[in-house]
Amino acid sequence: MDLARNLSRRSVSPRWRGEPGPGDDGVRDLVGVACAGADHRDLRPFRFLHISNDARAWLADLFDEAAHETHGEMTRDQLSRARDTAMNGTTRLALVVCLRSDVTDVPDYEHWIAGGAAVQNALLAAQAKGFSAKILSGDKVGRAALRKGSGVAPSEQLVGFIAIGTAAKTPKPRTDNIGTVLSRWPSEERTAA
Repeated sequence: MDLARNLSRRSVSPRWRGEPGPGDDGVRDLVGVACAGADHRDLRPFRFLHISNDARAWLADLFDEAAHETHGEMTRDQLSRARDTAMNGTTRLALVVCLRSDVTDVPDYEHWIAGGAAVQNALLAAQAKGFSAKILSGDKVGRAALRKGSGVAPSEQLVGFIAIGTAAKTPKPRTDNIGTVLSRWPSEERTAA
């Protein structure tokens, strides 16, 4: 992968993303790269759901139900925005993390790390192929409507939806924040003592 291209990766709202998107083979490639992420004991404690364009109206209905679960009564504009979220972007994947209680030497947080690594690899693979991708989550992913509609088991968690396509708008460049997230260990104060 091209490091400079990956360093420039930015999330673009799905409403600013259009055709083309990856076809079925492209989605398989992205998921293949996702499966190459960090994963203790190679458990693959996650799965992806490829949401076909034919299922977008059904997904919009589920987003509508989840919005009602979260907020109760809503204005027509709020409901329209909730529904539009399902229709934006050209290719849509859902990520589900599977918490494996049967594997006692791999704690839950490592399942979450594997799911996070899978998402990041998929986002970077999309970027490397010339697409733009963003994961969308929020409170709706824990609502009964989306859990039931996506077939999520009690031991699983719907994490979010990855929207993939071609950016119709150039995102702002990322600011360099390496100094705020990188330090030496042990610290210089510790080694001087």
